[in-house]
Amino acid sequence: MKKISAPLVLFSFLGILVCCIIASVIIALKNPPIDDDRYFSSKREVEQNINQIIQDQNEFDRRYELYLGANKIPKISGFAKLSHPFPGTHQENSQAFLLDFSKNSHLYIKAVCKEPENLAISFYVEKMNSSDERIDLGAMRYYEKGKYFISQTLPHLPKGRYKAIVEVKYLQNGEKKRIFFEKEIFSI
Repeated sequence: MKKISAPLVLFSFLGILVCCIIASVIIALKNPPIDDDRYFSSKREVEQNINQIIQDQNEFDRRYELYLGANKIPKISGFAKLSHPFPGTHQENSQAFLLDFSKNSHLYIKAVCKEPENLAISFYVEKMNSSDERIDLGAMRYYEKGKYFISQTLPHLPKGRYKAIVEVKYLQNGEKKRIFFEKEIFSI
């Protein structure tokens, strides 16, 4: 049996360590993190204003309730209730909506409040866990007879998991505010 010298073991260990560090740097450069813009703002702006955002969400929740329906006007139930994107400020709804593009798909939002016509709702769709661009579907139209909002016809989305993002602009004490909601949808 040959005797293994300590310097050979040490240099082998250091060589493997350097190779691992180089490999991790290359992997990190090829896979940059996806920027989280849950509130259509930079992460820094959200962190600086998070207390105000949560306070606005809680105030909005005391006055309004929004329910989402796929291809039909939503029934008032916990399943369809929209939730805020910030963790810990809402109850998690595990069920998602299925969109079938064999027919014209629309999303409906029912606003339960005194004056829903004073809300301005915009709708966006974004592929989950992807750096693909967000699809802007524009402002939702308000129908006074049914007291609900309807989106434009949704473009044909490839099969997969998406996040519906709802931006609501409203007035609170004479000040313009905006708030965001999310709901998971599947394109089948």
